[in-house]
Amino acid sequence: MDSTLRHDVLALLERIQWPPGTTQASMATRTAAAEFSERLDVAIPDDVVQWLTVLNGARIGRGGVFGIRPDDDYCDIEAMFNVYPGWKTKGWIPIAGDGCGNYYVIIPDETCFPVCFVDTMADSERPTYVVASGTWQFLRFLFEDELHPSGWPFDRAFVLSRDPEIQRCTIAPLPWNA
Repeated sequence: MDSTLRHDVLALLERIQWPPGTTQASMATRTAAAEFSERLDVAIPDDVVQWLTVLNGARIGRGGVFGIRPDDDYCDIEAMFNVYPGWKTKGWIPIAGDGCGNYYVIIPDETCFPVCFVDTMADSERPTYVVASGTWQFLRFLFEDELHPSGWPFDRAFVLSRDPEIQRCTIAPLPWNA
């Protein structure tokens, strides 16, 4: 992972508005992530583990970001697996919600771990389109869009200027082709 990308995401995170009365959730440890992965028999990509050591799920953004949060079903990966058990079976990792009942999930692919949008009203077991080539790229897009709505994910030129690797992700269509 590019250290500049991580720095960008952390700088954006500092500017995100937290709901009244909430504080930043504790960070997960690598050990907790490994125990979670083993207990649920789901592989968690290293960039997701890196993110969880920064922020372990929180009610920020339109639909929250997820983590290992048994204390808060709203932002708990395992709670999402209880709602969509097929995701666990497929090895999909829910990373965030859109606030309207749809979700962003990390889907293992042959070449990368892209983040895909899943329109649960259309088909909760099929990715609708790819929104980022990886976790940190997704988080940058998500937080930038939260602070200043942009062309993400539908503006081809904008997305490719920020995440050219998205073109290599073939697990689902790109948003401008969907």
